[in-house]
Amino acid sequence: MKRIALFLFAMVAMCANAQEINLDKSDENTRLIMCASESMRSFSDKVIFECALSRTEINKRVEWQLSLTIKQLYPITINKGSRLLIKMSDDSIIELKTINEQSDEIGNSKIVGSSVISQYTIFPIYSITEEQIAKISQGVKKIRVETSLEAIDKEFKNDKMGKIIEGQYKVISERAKTSNNFSEGF
Repeated sequence: MKRIALFLFAMVAMCANAQEINLDKSDENTRLIMCASESMRSFSDKVIFECALSRTEINKRVEWQLSLTIKQLYPITINKGSRLLIKMSDDSIIELKTINEQSDEIGNSKIVGSSVISQYTIFPIYSITEEQIAKISQGVKKIRVETSLEAIDKEFKNDKMGKIIEGQYKVISERAKTSNNFSEGF
């Protein structure tokens, strides 16, 4: 019984840390490769963060994006150009800016016991360079997200964000080396 429980725990742990491609779409001169969003949550967090990396290639010009998913119990808005501060393990700071505006003032409600709980979710996207990705991969201590009302901080006891970004960067880079032409090989 202990062996079965240990095996199941190991399988869940492997699946939780597996970086996978969520989308690989091509048009005439454009290709988008995106990883699935992965949780950076600790059990005591009031605000839940997830992150995902994506790569866009337009006419041979490559751009990278860092997407966050932010879930909390109150309405939330992030304006275009809002900042994300990332404190690295060496105490240096990277600043990224959103390329989109995100707002959730309606939320998603569910009944828990005899209470109605509303959760508000936004998906800000930040432009990021390969140099910044490499630096983030070395380790992240803390992030701070600028919202329209207040800053939201998330500290990491273990470097979850850096490991996620590093793994997703490798997976996306490998996929980008292959062709995604619909008619190729037909």
